[in-house]
Amino acid sequence: MFSLIDSWLCHGWILQQNPKLHVIYFTYDMIKLVNRWMFLL
Repeated sequence: MFSLIDSWLCHGWILQQNPKLHVIYFTYDMIKLVNRWMFLL
């Protein structure tokens, strides 16, 4: 099961380490999330 809280905690850490990387990871997660919802629909 995809855990949004775990994901956000991870993003928080990435954001502190490397903001550019954070954008990439965030975008990737959003795409995964949208794809999952499309699959469910």
